[in-house]
Amino acid sequence: MRFKSSSPVHPRKQNSSSRFQTEEDTLIAPVQPSEASVDRQSDNSSSEDSEPLLRTTRMARPSVPRSRQRTDALRGIARILMGFVVLCTMFLAVYNRPSALWCRSRCFSNNLASTTQGAIVLSPLTSPTAVPVVTGRASQLEMWQGGERIECQGPHMVLHPQLKLGGCWTFNGAEAQLAILLSKPAFITNISIAHISRSAISSAPRDVTVWGVVDGLENTQRFARSSASIKKIRSEISSKLSPPTVPYPLIPLASLHYDIRYGTVIQSFQVIPEIAALGMDFGIIIFRIHSNWGSDHTDLYHVGVYGTFIQI
Repeated sequence: MRFKSSSPVHPRKQNSSSRFQTEEDTLIAPVQPSEASVDRQSDNSSSEDSEPLLRTTRMARPSVPRSRQRTDALRGIARILMGFVVLCTMFLAVYNRPSALWCRSRCFSNNLASTTQGAIVLSPLTSPTAVPVVTGRASQLEMWQGGERIECQGPHMVLHPQLKLGGCWTFNGAEAQLAILLSKPAFITNISIAHISRSAISSAPRDVTVWGVVDGLENTQRFARSSASIKKIRSEISSKLSPPTVPYPLIPLASLHYDIRYGTVIQSFQVIPEIAALGMDFGIIIFRIHSNWGSDHTDLYHVGVYGTFIQI
């Protein structure tokens, strides 16, 4: 009878079995709570205990009456509206400010009646300037506006590509005419007038008519073919406002009313549609000033003529 000898246990197997026992003991052993978890539980219990107290405190606050809430809401809306009004006022003040850069960029870039475009004043067809005071230059005038003495110059100032206080043409009374020779004939679409002296707003022009001198064979033929419609428009304007006194045939381009209450420094007007449809070009433009806003003299700061030059 043979007996099996007991074989010694291999050290690796013994170690592995002990390792398994250790892991099982670890899994079976109860988990001891850490200090952090104990603190967290204590905090939660304290917050739960204090929550009813907070709720009681919140419920104990006195309620605001609805009338007061409505009043506070209306005050908030009023403040917002006041801020909006202030912003709009500031924007309009900056927008209407007669700065040279703003006027140059918006109004003088395409002005055909500007010295930069070669336009000049025809002195024989232009009314005289107000009586000058003897100064260093004979073309200058000295006047008082808003407590300051400023120098107003001759009619060429209305063609200057810059607006500044005192840079105007001043004439006595409320009626005068200004003749401008463009560098070359052009098709006219719009006319503009400006006045920037807010301290002497009564000297601003009020009613103005603009006329074009008929010149050239083609323009003369178109003028003859449309004489009936032109005479009708001319008679309507002449019945209220007298035309310029020049020894040339004239055609009305626009009848303007410069309104100082409008709030804009430079006001633009379109040429009469029936006249623009004729396709006539003009090289001489005449501005006829008929009235102002109550002063004994008139200040004309700027006139603009807009359109396109013809190719000669």
